[in-house]
Amino acid sequence: MTSPYDPFHSEPHPDASANDAPASPYGASSDSTPTDGLGETLHAMWATRPPRIPAEQGSNAKIAGVCEGIGARFGIDPVLPRVAFVATTLAFGGGLAAYFLAWALMPRYSKASSPVEDLFGRRDGETSESGLAIALLIGFLMTSGAWSVTIMEDSFFSSFSSSALGIALFTGLIWFFLYRHRPTPPAGLLAAGQLAQTDAQQAQPAADPEVDMSMFTPVDGYPFPPGRNTPPAWDPLGAAPDTWHLPDPRPAEEPKKKKRSLVKTLLVVALSFFGVVLAAALVIAATVGYRVVRHVDNPTDGLTVSDGFVFDDREYTPTSVKDLPQTYDFSVGYGKVDFSQIRDWDQLNHRTEVTIDAGVGNTDIVLPKGVSYSLTCDDGVGASNCREQDNPDAKFAVHVDAGVGDVTIDYPTAATNS
Repeated sequence: MTSPYDPFHSEPHPDASANDAPASPYGASSDSTPTDGLGETLHAMWATRPPRIPAEQGSNAKIAGVCEGIGARFGIDPVLPRVAFVATTLAFGGGLAAYFLAWALMPRYSKASSPVEDLFGRRDGETSESGLAIALLIGFLMTSGAWSVTIMEDSFFSSFSSSALGIALFTGLIWFFLYRHRPTPPAGLLAAGQLAQTDAQQAQPAADPEVDMSMFTPVDGYPFPPGRNTPPAWDPLGAAPDTWHLPDPRPAEEPKKKKRSLVKTLLVVALSFFGVVLAAALVIAATVGYRVVRHVDNPTDGLTVSDGFVFDDREYTPTSVKDLPQTYDFSVGYGKVDFSQIRDWDQLNHRTEVTIDAGVGNTDIVLPKGVSYSLTCDDGVGASNCREQDNPDAKFAVHVDAGVGDVTIDYPTAATNS
């Protein structure tokens, strides 16, 4: 009998002999390597995917029981996948998206259908997690694309889709190697609906240690997975092993404190994350838009060194006071102005004021030596080491109009600003 929740199942070939040995639901028998074909491997990986074992079902899970289920299915310490998710999240942001994806594809312990299957109408039993699936898919799409989106050359959608696909492929690759490590699940872990044959759990290699699942409890209204080898609480002497798959009697219900549902919590987290990203985008858009409008309205407002509205890094190093414009105007990208190479400061016959109009990006400024100067700054969004100096007698004045990004000023070491 095949599982109604297996998307990789295919009917046997009509020419197959009736005397042929029945195929294992995992794509290979216990004494062969599960590499008979890509289709069979995918079928086996899906049919034997690990279940989630959350804390309310008896595990030591921290969030949703994803790592506990992976550990029980593949015979590894749950701490290892937990560390892997955290490390990849801190390294490049993909671990959180991978966790959301695994959460959406893994059914709960004793349940055959995952949240995604519930969403598409392939629910196992009365309990549905379709609302959870929507929240998890939103979380996956947001966290998988946000870390790799740039505003320079690649478009938003191409970066977003490529990063989401990359995380999905990376997750599938890790899943494949774990499956190769242990192709057959331990007895009593997978729900009956996940198994293609009732005797599939007999294929467990004897060399593999059995996983202690005596502390795990099924979802309310669902039986224990087949293959349970420890007596339930209602049969401590083990007198009726044929009925051990039945769920434990429900204890008397106690008044429960009202808790926020998991779906609502995930939606709040996802919307909060989206709000932060949107706020940052609005700040950048407002700054860039203001500079575009000002550049269009005042294209010849004095002498201005600018390449127009561009996304690029630019550096300016004037070598004479004759090269000094009234404004250095940056748009988006790194900018630098170095006044240290000017040697003819004695040619200044009047006060010269230069404005450095920073845009979106970090800006570095090197102040000159051998001339007194005045320095004023307008703060923007970012760090700045500006130390304003009001020197009315100085013939050279610099005004920094900060934008979105850090402003770093390199001050002269000699005491020339007197």
